Order: sequence, then structure tokens, then C-alpha cells
Amino acid sequence: MALPSVAALARAPGVRLTVLAPPYVHPVYEGLDGVTLSPVDPRARRALQAWEVGRAIAGSQDVGIVCPASFSSALVLRLAGVPRRVGRATDGRSALLTDVLPRRQAPPFPLRVPAHYDPRYHRSRDYAELVEHVLGCPVPELYPLHVPHAAERAAARLLEEAGGRGPFVALNPGANGPARRWPAQRFVALGSALREAVDARVVVLGGAREGDLPARVAAGVTGAASLAGRTTVKSLMAVLRRVDLMVTNDTGPMHLAAALGTPLLDLCGAADERVTAPRGARSRVLRELLFCSPCVRNECPFDLECMHALTVAGVLGASLETLRLGRGGVNGA
Repeated sequence: MALPSVAALARAPGVRLTVLAPPYVHPVYEGLDGVTLSPVDPRARRALQAWEVGRAIAGSQDVGIVCPASFSSALVLRLAGVPRRVGRATDGRSALLTDVLPRRQAPPFPLRVPAHYDPRYHRSRDYAELVEHVLGCPVPELYPLHVPHAAERAAARLLEEAGGRGPFVALNPGANGPARRWPAQRFVALGSALREAVDARVVVLGGAREGDLPARVAAGVTGAASLAGRTTVKSLMAVLRRVDLMVTNDTGPMHLAAALGTPLLDLCGAADERVTAPRGARSRVLRELLFCSPCVRNECPFDLECMHALTVAGVLGASLETLRLGRGGVNGA
């Protein structure tokens, strides 16, 4: 969600930009002209770690823009001696900043009507406003992801493993916590129904943290191929760029797909789509509103009713509609 802001800074005249981010997100910014990726991992859970990170990056920046809302991310830049430090008044850190922007308005609770992108709350606009404060001009919503030819070739080989002759469909059954996961058996039923309905070529995505979940889903769908653990971030981008539909829980790959313009369905449980919905006209959020909506829990105290309310038939209907619209269609986001 920070990519448009980073790209705007990289394009600005006279700016030499260093991105300080966890290594696992570096591939998102690789290939952007004018961007240097710091080898220092900025995550600091204790003061000593913040001091070590600050010392490692000291002396090389004139301005620091603090996108995360945490105290530690502002502390790192203060300890690094960055002269100008820009961020929000959150987490008791205002004294660590030189340019303090007000805390953003929280979206109202509970959520009673379906919602999508709202610039008053969405995190991408939060980051953009920080950059606009520094640059003095608007940040366009552009996602210049770089996918090298080697990654494209790797993606083509992986997709050849999926049986069928119809559209490519990517299923992404994992997520950070149980409250963010549509049940695995429903992914299996959806994949099987798409195979029957349109002879879909189904691939299942996932990383090491998902364990055997992607393999179990793929095993339940005739002809499906599991790509879990077999892609880099770059080859995953290439896969997502080639598929005709992604059906996904709320995850990082979901946001990559949205940035690439891939038609997708976001099965929204423990998330607030006003803040973190996937961007783009080809992204569609499927959500059943309950008395507790929205929440951001990884563990659900109410038997995961929001996810169970998303039926296979309903998601199948939305999938077929999205495939019919294709990449030129607009589902709304």
C-alpha cells in the first residue's frame, strides 16, 4: 500500500530515496528507478534494537517519513539523527517527530452497510498524505511493479502444471490468523466447481507459514497444482499477472494482485475494508456484515460466523461473473 508513495518520492527531482523496510518486502521496490533499499532490517521491538538500527543508518538522510504508526519506527529515525522526521501523532511519539500530522479519523463502528475504499480511512492515502506534506504536490495512485523476464518464464512453467483448458484461477487459502481464513474445504469445493463450470486451470498459492494447507486444497481439486513454497516474490507477481482470477483471503499477495490489475475476490473476515481493501477497479470485496463487523482479530470468539456466512455458491457466482467481465470489467473497489 506504500508503493504509490514510494514511487512518487523516487520520481521527485533532487530526491535520493532510501527505503527502510523488512527484507521480505524488498522485491516490491526492486527495479524502481531512484530507489535504494537499505540492508538494515528496521523492525525493533526493544529500545536496544532501535538504537542498533538507528546507529546503522545514521548520517545518510535529511528527511525521514515514518509510515508505520508505531513508537519504535519514529524512535529509530530519532536515534539515527535524521534532521526532519515526518509522521502521525500516534502511539505517544509526537516528541520524536519534527513534523507532526494529526492522527487520522477512525472509521465508525459497527459497519452496517457494505463498504469499500474510503480515502478518509484507507492506509494507502494515509501514507500518501505524509509524502504530499513533504513534496507539496499530490501523489498519483500508480503501482510500477517490476517483473523481470526470468520471473515471467518461471511463472509460465509453473502454470503449465495446472490441468484444464479454461481460465487460470489462483486460490489463496492462507492468512495470518484463523479469523482471516475461509475454510479450506470451501476452497476445495470452489475449485472443483470452477473446474466443472469452465474447465478452470486451478493453482493454489501459499508460503512456508501455511504448512500443508495449500497442498491439501490442491489435492482436493482435480488437476490443481500447488505452487506453495515454489515462488519468489517476483515469480509470484508474474503468476498473478497471468491468472484470470484470484480468490483470496486478506493477505499480502492479495495486494500484489490488486496492484498488478488482476481480477480478484477478497473474502473479507477479520479486516476493515475501509482501511485495507485491495485497490483497483478489478478488485471486489465479499463480506457478510454481522454485529461485530468489522474486527481485526486473528482469533475469532464467535465461531468465525463472518467467514462461514460466505457460501461456496455465493463465491462461485461472484467468480463466474468476474471471469465473464474479464480484465476489462469493473467490479468496484
